[in-house]
Amino acid sequence: MKFELKRESRKTIRKLAGILDACDGAGFEALIDEISAADAVFVAGWGRTKLIADALAARLAQLGVTVHSVGDVTAPALGPGDLLFVASGSGETDTVATWASKARAAGGRVAVLTARPGSRVGRCGHVTVRIPIYDAEAEKAGRRRPRAAAQKPGMVQEITRRTLFEEALLLYVDMLAMALANRLGISMQEMMGRHANLQ
Repeated sequence: MKFELKRESRKTIRKLAGILDACDGAGFEALIDEISAADAVFVAGWGRTKLIADALAARLAQLGVTVHSVGDVTAPALGPGDLLFVASGSGETDTVATWASKARAAGGRVAVLTARPGSRVGRCGHVTVRIPIYDAEAEKAGRRRPRAAAQKPGMVQEITRRTLFEEALLLYVDMLAMALANRLGISMQEMMGRHANLQ
C-alpha cells in the first residue's frame, strides 16, 4: 500500500492524543513539585530518549533551573537535594537503571517517566509516571504491545510502534516546561533572555 503522509500523520496524532489523555494528572503535578524543589536537576535517558531528555534540560535552563545532563563532562556530582529526572520507555536499560540506583544511594531524589512503572528503572523512582503506550492486557501479560497498535503488520506500523514513546515523551516534557513556567511566573521574554546565543 502506498504511503500517504496525511493519513499516517493523522493516525499518529490521534494515537498520541489518546496516550496523553490517559496520563495521570496527579503524576504530572508531582513531577513539577519535584523539579521545583530540587537544588539541581540531572536529566538522563538513552538513545533517542536521551535527546528528548536533553530537550527538557534546555527548557529548564531557560526557566532558570540549575540543570545538567548525565554523561556530560561538565556534570558535577549529584547529592542530597538534587533530582535525577529519568526517561526510559522499557525501564530496563542497564545503564539508566544503574544511574537511578546510584542517584538514590547518593541521597538524591529520582523521578521517572516510563511506559513500564514496574520495571527496574520505574521501581527506583520516588515519583514514577507512566506514559501509557501499552494497553492494559499487554502489560499484565508482560508483552510490549502498544495500545494503539495497528492490526495489520507492516513497516509503517512497526516504525510507529517503536516511536510512540519518544513522540509522546517530547510532548509531555514540553507540557511540563510550560506548566513550570506558569507556576514560577516566568515570562517568555525572561526565557528568551536565557536562550543560547552562540549559534
